[in-house]
Formats: sequence, C-alpha cells, structure tokens
Amino acid sequence: WDVVRESFHVMGYTIELMVAPWSRSMLYIKKRKADFIFPATKTQQRQQLYYYSKEIVDETKVVIYFNPMSDFQWNGIKSLDGLVIATVRGWAYGKIWEASTAIVKDPSSTILQGFKMLDKGRVFGVVGYEDSFDYILKKQNLDQNYQKTPPLDFIADYIIGLKSNKNMRCINDFDHGVQKITKNGMLHQLHKRWEDSIIINNKN
Repeated sequence: WDVVRESFHVMGYTIELMVAPWSRSMLYIKKRKADFIFPATKTQQRQQLYYYSKEIVDETKVVIYFNPMSDFQWNGIKSLDGLVIATVRGWAYGKIWEASTAIVKDPSSTILQGFKMLDKGRVFGVVGYEDSFDYILKKQNLDQNYQKTPPLDFIADYIIGLKSNKNMRCINDFDHGVQKITKNGMLHQLHKRWEDSIIINNKN
C-alpha cells in the first residue's frame, strides 16, 4: 500500500483505498466500481483482460504448509506429486505451481478454511504466500501448529486494471512514480521502515 500510495502521490494523483476480499475486489473491477487492484500476480488468463504495471508492488514467497508430525521430505515441487493441496479459490501461485499438473489442487474459500481442511486430514498441505499466511496464523495463535517448505517460487505482485486507454495512462504514471520514488530514496525508506518493524515485532 505504501508503494502504491507514494508512487501515485508523487505523480499528482489523489487515490482512495478500498480493502476487500479478492473475489469481491475483482467484482468491483469488472463492474467498474474500482479502477485498480493490487497486489496481483501474473497469469495468462488475467493478462488477456488487464493491464499490468511494469514496476512491482512487492514480491511474495510461495510455500507449502503441512503437519509437523508428517514424515514428509521436501525435495522440490515434485515431492508434491499425487498429494492433495488446499488453495484459496481465485488466487494465483506462480508459473511453477500452475505448471504442476500432478498435484491434486483442492480450492477453499479462505486461508483459514484451507488450514481447517489440513487439520481434518482432508488435504496433505496448504499452498500460500508466506508473509500473508504467517501473519494470519500468528493472529490466530496457530503459527506453531504447522511446518512449511522452503520457497517453491518467488512471484512478483503488480497493480492491474481493466484494459482501457485511461487505465493504461494511469498505470504508466504509476510506473513513472515508482521510478521517481526509487530515485529520490523514498522507496528505500519504505522498505527500511517495514524491515525495522519486522525486527521489532520479532523481538517482542
């Protein structure tokens, strides 16, 4: 959010933030109740309908959460062949995940529903964005209940909007804004602020 806000502000835009679940956010975009959505990963299907920024908003690590009592041995994504893994419906997990057809992918409606499926033994694991999922688990005091694999992919997040001349101009301005805040040091300050927050939180 900080990156998006500062990049648009430096280009002279006034913006309004709306926070909503992914599926509802996509509905807002399609009905033109909102102009852009972020963070969004790239998929072939989305690229047919939406303009993507060239500059990234953030980068996400994709990991698999599983029962720590399992004797599972991680040896790359092929280790998951034939296993049932919970996903969040409508979310994208990168090209490596999309290309893995031997994994049985079982969609859930929410992050926590996926973990409930894991607790009940309905799935072997849950695929997720490490920072977001760790945050949710910690808020629910569940962060010690699961083990996770090393990152199976690193995927970039972008800001996207339906294809139109207006949206193309706005996204181009966003890209120029990111370049400006990179050049003037603001982007570095934003990253440093969040790194310091993470260190403080971890100490607590």
